[in-house]
Parts: sequence; C-alpha cells; structure tokens
Amino acid sequence: MQTIYLVTGLLGVGKTSFLQVLEGLKLLPEYSVTPQKIARIYNSSETYAMQKLIDDGRSFLCELPLEQEKMEQFFGLLEGKTYAINCYCMGLPDAAEAIARLVRRDHTGVSAAKVVADFELFPSNIWELSKRVENIKFFDNTHGFCLTGYFSAGKFMLSDAGHCVPWMQTVKAALLPNEQQITPESVWQTEIFERKVKENEEKSDGNRGETQRKRGKKKGARDVLHGFHRHTAKGFAGSSGTDFNAKI
Repeated sequence: MQTIYLVTGLLGVGKTSFLQVLEGLKLLPEYSVTPQKIARIYNSSETYAMQKLIDDGRSFLCELPLEQEKMEQFFGLLEGKTYAINCYCMGLPDAAEAIARLVRRDHTGVSAAKVVADFELFPSNIWELSKRVENIKFFDNTHGFCLTGYFSAGKFMLSDAGHCVPWMQTVKAALLPNEQQITPESVWQTEIFERKVKENEEKSDGNRGETQRKRGKKKGARDVLHGFHRHTAKGFAGSSGTDFNAKI
C-alpha cells in the first residue's frame, strides 16, 4: 500500500517549515516527492500534480490546511484509491499567536477574522480528519516543534510535554469526548533522529557554497527543530513498528 504523508494544521502554525524539515532530513521514504515539485515540472497547478501522483499510485508528502473545504477537495481526489495516510498536525496556543506570526511573515492577504474562525472550527475539523487517516502525530510549535500527542485506531496518547500544552486538551476532548485515554507503553527515543540530523548537517555543510553560507537564507534543520531536543527527551513511541517515521 502506498502512503501519503500529510502535514496539516491551521494558518500560521508552521506547516511549511515542518514539511521542509521532513524533506531536508530525508526521514521519509518518498521525501523528494511533493505536489509542488511535480507542478513545477509540468508547469501545472498543484491540484493537477496531486491528481497525477495519485493516478500513478505514488507515495508522496504534501501540505494541507486544516479547513473543511480543503479537506473535502483532498479526500475527493482519493476516492476509490487505496492509500495509508499518516498525518503530522502542527499547533499553536491560540489564534493571536498565529496572527502575530502571519504578520511577521508579511502574509497581509490573510484576515485576522479568518484565523480566529479557523481556530474555533479546529475541534470539529480535527475530528473529521481523524476518521479518514491512519494516524495523527501532534506537534506544538510555540518554541520549536515539540511532539505532544499521538492518535491512532481510536486511541490517544499525550507525551510528557503534551500534558503541559493547553491546546492538546482541546484535541483530547475532540478525539475522545468520553475522555478515554491510554498510557504510553514506552519512552520515545531520539537516537535515530539525532543521528539523522547530524548526518544531514555534515553533508549539507560540505556541499554548501560560501556565498549561500553567508546569506543564510534558510534555517538549518537543527535550528528549526531545536524544540525537539529540549522538549521531547521524554516523549513516547507512537508505534511498535521499526519504521522511524512511526516515532516522530
């Protein structure tokens, strides 16, 4: 079965940054395939590119806003197809923080009212998403991406850090209205992740030109993910499988 790795969340929470991290660290089997790249190759829209990937039965990585209309369009493309969908959901404490980040990034075309409305719809939209995917791994992006929760097969777990993140209680209430929760079976290990980060940085440092190094246009994976090292040393294993993707 082919797999879609879906990076989702509301506006301003860091979806694009997280997707770039997954690409840069080469953590996923199909890390190099995204609808954006296919769209550039064929000089087409991302919707057309995604449809082509699906028709060709390819695994791929993509970003999807957690909005009802966008989700309906996405899952409509998958109708009649067999895919396993693994989700990474980004989050922030509230709409005010998301709006502030959008302003800093000069996203002036997004209204504050829309951001607030999307945050209000978050519980119902995350519930709808949970019914259509294999699993969801939640990451708080307040101080760098921090693994805070995991949902699969009707079971929900909070990491040690997740217990301290208020919006994760909203997630828990949406996914488990009768408040059933299981205890993490094991401690989330970061050894493989640490090695991947180190290998990737060493490789990129060796290939990067002096001009690009001085410009510093992009944050390195270690910079973007500094929250991982501080906050997830006592996380949890999201799966008993051996695939590293199941543990991030």
